[in-house]
Amino acid sequence: MLKQLPLLSCLLVLSFVADAQEPAEKVVIEEVKMSVSALTAGGHLVPDLKKEDLVIMDNGRLEQANAVRRVPANVLLMLDTGGTMRGNLSATLSAANALIGSLAEGDSIAVFQLSDKPHMIVDWTRDKAAAAEMIQKKLTFGRRTGLYRAMSEARGYFSEHRGENRHLVLITAGIDSFNDETAKKAAMAELLSTDINVNVISYTQMQKGTVPRKREVIAQGEWKPKRLPEEIVQTLPDPKRPEHPEDEREVTPREIAKIPRLAGVSLDFERLTNARKRSRELDAAETFLDAVSTDTNGLFLLPETSDEMDEKAAALAALIDSQWVIAYTPKNTLSDAPPGEVRNIEVSSKRPGVQVQARRKLILKHPINP
Repeated sequence: MLKQLPLLSCLLVLSFVADAQEPAEKVVIEEVKMSVSALTAGGHLVPDLKKEDLVIMDNGRLEQANAVRRVPANVLLMLDTGGTMRGNLSATLSAANALIGSLAEGDSIAVFQLSDKPHMIVDWTRDKAAAAEMIQKKLTFGRRTGLYRAMSEARGYFSEHRGENRHLVLITAGIDSFNDETAKKAAMAELLSTDINVNVISYTQMQKGTVPRKREVIAQGEWKPKRLPEEIVQTLPDPKRPEHPEDEREVTPREIAKIPRLAGVSLDFERLTNARKRSRELDAAETFLDAVSTDTNGLFLLPETSDEMDEKAAALAALIDSQWVIAYTPKNTLSDAPPGEVRNIEVSSKRPGVQVQARRKLILKHPINP
């Protein structure tokens, strides 16, 4: 992994100027960068976005864009194949191919697999066909998923490639096998100190669908169950009802065998406990992934089927390729801000017919070696 930028964060572009005849003096030019999507009301790409079209708010203070430019996207794709995701290998591979195949020519792609530890299976490349072929050959499964560690290290992976319009795409259920809260907070902080957009294609909704029947003590019965074979049911006693009105409600053995089971009671308390725990884990994972993508100006997608996952992956690629990189010099100086200060940045459009809606949080860091 390459060294991190020595001052503040990857969002800052710094210039240092020294006069050889005078004592060395450092002049810092700060610039915040972020990617925003610009579309027409009909959902088409805006081909001519200008800096005058934008309204930038930094902690409620109006800023003026220095530049607006279109650059190819740099997409780091992280595929979760460990822990509970081992059974979803084919669906993950299909979604990855759908996303890669839908990205524009000129975009750069790198692919990492998240299992026991993150490792690269495709280095940065613009060859989409080669990337898809390499994933097909190298994608495997592992016992565990170190999701938080991989997210925290994503900044270093991007630093090795130097570029703008940077997108981290996670295909995951969001469950970290190590469940380390410190690592979780560190992952969030690392990504919020960069201009990386975090986009998530989440398995949580799909996996939740397999949990409810397992976590209820009383479960609804199936419709018209076959409790006994029909040939056996027909051999059961089915005497004619007596003619006396007071006995008309008598139910015969044959009729009892045909009654649908409306509910069942599960006494497997270990299974019920594990199912409820799993449901809570998925809820927490969904909340975390949603927060990360929202705060980094990314997209959080919750497909309910594998086919829908492929469709959303292709749609995500189109959104990534609609991005423009904007830059501005903040009026509230970043280098004078206290460590850990949070900036809330929002970008919109004042140009009729152009939709720009982007926001992200930025956590400022002071240099380790000034």
